[in-house]
Amino acid sequence: MAIDLAERSADHAEKVFSARARRATAAINRLSRDIQCLWAPAGTADVQRYRLWQTATGTAKSSWSQRFAHH
Repeated sequence: MAIDLAERSADHAEKVFSARARRATAAINRLSRDIQCLWAPAGTADVQRYRLWQTATGTAKSSWSQRFAHH
């Protein structure tokens, strides 16, 4: 998922820029914190992938999103 790639990229950037990335004013620091807020609250990434697959293939037994249920 994109969130996995974003987290990995931020981790690599922190390693490249080392202590400089840890400064509170550093963009890398801010982005690393922001990425943590993007995780879906309903479960692990694997569960989310499975639910998305069910929805995409029409095999979901129930709606997992209020927004999706209205369409």
